[in-house]
Amino acid sequence: MLKLRTLLLFVILSSASFGQNTPYIDSLYNVIETCNDSTKVEMRFKIASHYKKLHNYVSAIKEYKLIIKESEVTNDLEGIQFGYSALGTVYRKLGDASNSLKCYNKSFNLALQLKDSVGMARCFKDIGYLYFAQKEYDAAISNFRKGLKISLKNKDVMAIGKAYNNIAVVYTSQKKYDPALNFHFRALQLRLTQDYLPAVAGSYNNIGKVYEAQGITDKAYDYYKRGFDLKLEIGDTAHLSVSYRTMAKVKFQQKDYNTAVNYIEESIDYAKLTQDATALMNSSRTAYQIYNKLNKTKKALKMLELSVTMKDSIRNEANQKDAIKSQYQYSYQQQSLTDSISYAKKQEFEVLKHQTQLENEKLRQYTLFIGLAIAIVFALIMFSRFRVTRKQKVLIELQKQEVEEAHKEITDSINYAERIQRSFLATNELLDKNLQEYFVFFQPKEAVSGDFYWASKLDNGNFAMVNADSTGHGVPGAIMSILNISSIENAIEMGYSKPSDIFNETRRRIINRLKKDGSKDGGKDGMDASIICFDFKNNTLSYTAANNPIWIIRNNEIIKIKPDKMPVGKHDNDQTPFTENEISIQKDDQVYTLTDGYQDQFGGKKGKKFMIKRMREYVLSISHLPMKDQHTKIKETFNNWKEGHEQVDDVCVIGVKI
Repeated sequence: MLKLRTLLLFVILSSASFGQNTPYIDSLYNVIETCNDSTKVEMRFKIASHYKKLHNYVSAIKEYKLIIKESEVTNDLEGIQFGYSALGTVYRKLGDASNSLKCYNKSFNLALQLKDSVGMARCFKDIGYLYFAQKEYDAAISNFRKGLKISLKNKDVMAIGKAYNNIAVVYTSQKKYDPALNFHFRALQLRLTQDYLPAVAGSYNNIGKVYEAQGITDKAYDYYKRGFDLKLEIGDTAHLSVSYRTMAKVKFQQKDYNTAVNYIEESIDYAKLTQDATALMNSSRTAYQIYNKLNKTKKALKMLELSVTMKDSIRNEANQKDAIKSQYQYSYQQQSLTDSISYAKKQEFEVLKHQTQLENEKLRQYTLFIGLAIAIVFALIMFSRFRVTRKQKVLIELQKQEVEEAHKEITDSINYAERIQRSFLATNELLDKNLQEYFVFFQPKEAVSGDFYWASKLDNGNFAMVNADSTGHGVPGAIMSILNISSIENAIEMGYSKPSDIFNETRRRIINRLKKDGSKDGGKDGMDASIICFDFKNNTLSYTAANNPIWIIRNNEIIKIKPDKMPVGKHDNDQTPFTENEISIQKDDQVYTLTDGYQDQFGGKKGKKFMIKRMREYVLSISHLPMKDQHTKIKETFNNWKEGHEQVDDVCVIGVKI
């Protein structure tokens, strides 16, 4: 009970001090009277920031407006921009969305004028916060993504991680848990690379929240515990109350009531220690639920009383904000009058100040001598550290040179591998010779690819094209693609010319080759692929498809050719022959083959897959264009769709017009 009274006294004293200057602020005001314009603005920023921490929003608004005014006099555009940005944040905290947005827009326009990309990204982030507070989630995500785009160009790692986190929080509020986890894990991975442990702890906690919202309590507890352990490691006691409460809630849901009780009691103790009224309200409410479940009625009622008391205290502060929002202009005028009266009183004390100046001068001299002595000692220490640092720098430079050389060797090797792989692909010369109008959109995820496109003239005079997705991507996928292409070429060299026969023989060769990999059953790798063979003399198209679709557009309609549901490789049905079909082709028919990388790509406003249905509809919508223009459209649409998202797989789309 004594701790509770102490906390309530703290809250009352905080409210009573509202609007009162602290010695820290008074000292800054004294500096302003004697400093130049640039230092004056800097001091006002510190004063305004301190007022904001004290929730003295009237005084904070006044200071930010003075910053803007004084910066306008000196044409300091950066000062004006920062002033509007900070002023917008104060209005946002007051719930004044209209004025907040106006200030943010002014700040953004100035950042644009200054070509300050960091400032523009910050404005998009702040506007995103504003829309999120108004529960306009789509607008919030749109602005967070705009800021993310700029931060990606700037390679501002911390800002990128924050943007990922903000987008994920909005998705969580919309109960879109898959994209929320996607962005939270991106933020976590980025923060781990920077070793920024407070942010890493925050990511762990946020991931736990998403799992808890889905009812996946085991994973929720695992990530809450990771965040808690990290906070303990770095000494982040200010947020331990929240960590203890989240773990208590999960243990309560898992019916581990004894552990839940231990956690929630720790949470309450830390909330009291840090004098965090909101944390104390939430933790006492959770404690009430736990004690009530355990039939500890007396303790449950005590926690309920504490929760209500804290809620009333927080509501009083919220009411105070509302009053400030509607009356800040009047308060500003009153404050100006008070300043004038204070100035008159200061004149009466000028004589007293003059008498104390001599004593202060002596004190400053003593302070100067002491400071000089400290500076000399500090300089000696820094010189010693400089010598050590210089040695370390030489060592680091040597290590850096070794890393760069190793990186160059790896890069050269990958580039060489890319040239080798490209030599296996169909050449433009071969395609131009055998096709009148076509395109190939080929965009690997990395330098080398598991996807490939291959073509050849067959013994029967037909022209064959293969579009394939080998198992894996990157270097493993590229190695697999070379094995697959070699197997296709060997099948054709043996005289096979029917699509089904080519794939049957190719499958046999791949399985026999991978039996030698040392595993018990032999490798199950291979490829999803389609092969189309053009007989231009008889106007027919023969084809076989293994898990990859083939589309033919004729008279503005799509003919969908369903593939065999098995790969070219080891499979439960690998003794079943592939299906072969033949279809007549007409002038202006358009034939499309594709792997799954395009439609599986995450992106768009909602961070979802492109999907096969949207892909078909899109191809149909642009089929009236020349093949060259279709290629441009398909490439632009893919890159715009995945903007802000990592490419998930290799992509290959082929179109041929008859």
